[in-house]
Amino acid sequence: MLFQAVLNMRESVTYQAILKEGRLEEVRNVLLLQGRDRLGVPSAKIIALLFAETDLGRLEALAIRLLRVKTWEKLLGVNGTARHPRGRRKA
Repeated sequence: MLFQAVLNMRESVTYQAILKEGRLEEVRNVLLLQGRDRLGVPSAKIIALLFAETDLGRLEALAIRLLRVKTWEKLLGVNGTARHPRGRRKA
């Protein structure tokens, strides 16, 4: 009976959401720990962007990318480094 209850809990949407949030938090923490060591203290804007990201795959990709960039802005693609569409700007 108890075993079945545990299995049902593990399959619940709520339980899965809690697990996902825990994984997101862990990757964010690793990014902040390693990023501080490699890139320096992040600004409030950078921290807000990290905590706004909810795609686990994107956060994991950032963890790998962290090894190849020199600034938080380049890591996250902000300040004109990766978010602007190609082409001419309107005057």
